[in-house]
Amino acid sequence: REDRWWWRQHGLGASHQERRHHFAAKLGLRMLDLLPRRAQSWGPVRERLLAVGLQPGYVAAIDGLAAAPTVSRGLAELGMRRCAEWLWRPAAISSLPSPMTHPLLRPIIFCPGLQARPFYASSDFPQLQALERNYREIKREMQAALEGFKGYVVPPNGQSASLQRVPGWSTLSFVSVYGRVQKDVVARCPKTWQMLQALEGFVPGTLCMFSRVAPGGRIRSHAGLTNACLRVHLALDVPEPGKQVIRVSDEVRTWEEGKCLVFNDAFDHQVWNFGTQPRTVLFFDLWHPSLSKADLAALQPAWEALREYGEIADRFEKQARE
Repeated sequence: REDRWWWRQHGLGASHQERRHHFAAKLGLRMLDLLPRRAQSWGPVRERLLAVGLQPGYVAAIDGLAAAPTVSRGLAELGMRRCAEWLWRPAAISSLPSPMTHPLLRPIIFCPGLQARPFYASSDFPQLQALERNYREIKREMQAALEGFKGYVVPPNGQSASLQRVPGWSTLSFVSVYGRVQKDVVARCPKTWQMLQALEGFVPGTLCMFSRVAPGGRIRSHAGLTNACLRVHLALDVPEPGKQVIRVSDEVRTWEEGKCLVFNDAFDHQVWNFGTQPRTVLFFDLWHPSLSKADLAALQPAWEALREYGEIADRFEKQARE
């Protein structure tokens, strides 16, 4: 009963239809867990999974994240037997009192054992200094590629097969939401991509892009893919910082041009532009600092399985272009 929908009492405006979708998604994932892998590959079942962005074997891959020692310890501390419990008990788990949980920490993929904080000091990540020193070069590449920006398309996320655009939000992606490197964008902005690739801890297979919010634009309340990564925004164009803001959990901040803002997008968060000019950032992920090199090596097989979308990615990118 307490898991009746995704964000519990912290729904922040979710509609009744969205609540029904969330409930159906959890019920579907629980039923999927009960099906043998062979049954998941059966034609009608497989087609339904692909339609909402899931691959056969998804639940088993989630459980595989426990191969990382830090994640395994976190499971024990939270009294969880497996990582997949999160898929159908997110409200109950997120409400447990611990340094790794919070009622507003609600990612799609939850890795126990990682510290839960909304914001981090960029000074804790010395590798970001190189980006900040070179932000004008990155900004020049972004400005030269402005005509390539397109409205952000929300992918099917286990709730619906339909695609939706977000009004006022346009992007130019180096890596798509399904982990595909966009070679045309890399060719347009080679220096930016080279600097990103050189960053210690850069996550190569998650969404990476220039992100632009128009005057009056709003990115509604949502939570990100996983708490295993931290989101970084390098502020490239923030002409009205007092009117261009981001909320992560219950903390509200703004950007400083040429500086990195580091936050955990596994928390419920949203963005507003109350100003009269666009706000633009470079947007990418770093691995969570609680994960050691041994952890990253251990969870890599499960992570790669979770990020292998195959024809799901092909279908999404074709529909998004159309």
